[in-house]
Order: sequence, then structure tokens, then C-alpha cells
Amino acid sequence: MFAKQGLTYTNPPYYYWYNRPGYGWLHTPRRCDIYRKRDGLIWAGFSREYAPNSFYCPANDDFYFDWSLWKTLRRGAAVVVAGHEWGHHVQHLLGWPERDRVRRRMYANYELMADCYAGVFVRHERDLGELTAVDVNDARRLLELFGDVERIPWSKARSHGSCADRRKWFARGYGTGDPQACAKVFGRA
Repeated sequence: MFAKQGLTYTNPPYYYWYNRPGYGWLHTPRRCDIYRKRDGLIWAGFSREYAPNSFYCPANDDFYFDWSLWKTLRRGAAVVVAGHEWGHHVQHLLGWPERDRVRRRMYANYELMADCYAGVFVRHERDLGELTAVDVNDARRLLELFGDVERIPWSKARSHGSCADRRKWFARGYGTGDPQACAKVFGRA
């Protein structure tokens, strides 16, 4: 996928935990700083609606995982969270930065594409024997849980797509195991 476009894949350099006991205040590049203290926890990332949350910061290519969420997740759900954020990293490397998402008002498309990449990631882990069918089902259910209420326009800021949308795009990535299939959410494949 990257070679066809003359690009080189690079791994995210680092991941951070926040809301983890014993860890201090979290600092991110200015473009990723969205903090709100609520109930003693940091609510951060581009999405305020689904806090506590995890997010990818394109300003430094790092992942930020919310320990208060992460510690509650079963294995498959944790893998899909990591896979979704990895999907945003892939988008960034392929040239789908946040400003394009905002300029074109393709908020849900951007998130659904990351869901598709998460499906590819979960499939890869299953094929390696790291995940069971139960884990895969947990992954799919978690994405659906964070779906938008039906009838929220895809062009609304912070939209992630409905439960059905998220299920569909995760299934596309999982079913094909091919990251190329994910670009179709933007009509670019």
C-alpha cells in the first residue's frame, strides 16, 4: 500500500498512558492538547464525547491511551482501540491529516476508515493466533458501543458514524484483511 504510493511506513515512535495512578500530568503538542478535568480524571483527545478515551496525535505520531478506560477492556476490545488509533497513524502517513478531514467535512468518514484499519489489525492478530473468536466479537461490540446516535450527519464535527456504520467498516477490514479496502470509505481506492 505504501510502496505503491512511493511512501515508507514508519511505526509510531511512542505511546503514553494518562489517568494512570502514579503518572503525572500529560503533555502533548499544542495541536493535541484538549484537557478537561472531570471527576479527577483527564479527559483528552480530539473527541470529548467519548471520554475517557484514547487518541492518536498527528503532531508527533504518538498514541495516548487512557488507563481508566484501558484497564476495563477485555483483550479484543483493547486490540481494537489500539488498532483504531493505529488506523489514524496510517491515515496520517498516507496524507489524510486532520485539516483535510475538517476542510472536507468528512468527520465520520475519517473515523470509519480508522475502524476499517482496526478490522485489518484485528484480523492480523487473529491470523497470528493472538485473538480468539470471542476476542474478535468483543472488538466489534466495543466499536458499536461508541457509535453515534442514529441520524447524526456524517458531516457533524466529532461524528464517528452510527453503530451500523462502525460495524460495517470494521467488518470490511476484518473480512478482507486488506488495508487497501479501507480507502474506499473516502472513495479513493
